[in-house]
Amino acid sequence: MEKRIQLICVAFAAAGSGLALFLGGFLLEIIPNVPYKGVFWMIMTPTILYYMQTNPTKKLILNMVLTFIVGLGWGFLSVATTQAVKMAGGSFLFTFVEYGLLTALIVFVHGGLLRNTLFNKPACAFLGLALSVACSTNFFWSGNIDYSTGTLIQITQQWNQLDLLAIFLIGAAILWLEETLSGFFIGQYLKKNKNE
Repeated sequence: MEKRIQLICVAFAAAGSGLALFLGGFLLEIIPNVPYKGVFWMIMTPTILYYMQTNPTKKLILNMVLTFIVGLGWGFLSVATTQAVKMAGGSFLFTFVEYGLLTALIVFVHGGLLRNTLFNKPACAFLGLALSVACSTNFFWSGNIDYSTGTLIQITQQWNQLDLLAIFLIGAAILWLEETLSGFFIGQYLKKNKNE
């Protein structure tokens, strides 16, 4: 009996998550002039990171957002120092500083020094860093599909850290809605099941 109840609760959690993602994605597609149309795959990154955790809770969403913001700072530092490091020491120094040193610093700072704070999610810091670097190099901003019309959206302006933060915050809000709806559905089921 307990296994059946657990499976039903998982089904309600899945329904809440699916409904939240549908609502968030649909709103982004139908609201005119939203600059982030067609990038729902990026908006889902908080959901992906959240479900990679063991026993995630809503408090984790705040940890993720705050650490992502710091990760954008790491990305800004990386982009700002890239040319100077390349000119000072060529490929070897660039690779050592930008990959080796920054990676070690992020793991040490977020996984060690800040592990008991709200900034303790190295994966979110790495995501902020990686997206900042990709954004600065125009890595994947040539165009995306507008799923409401099936047409290609040409992105003419290069995005910056504020755009990345907005995308992550939209994703975090949808994730919060996922958890809220899932908790509501499960709570209603358990309450009904308890009364029977």
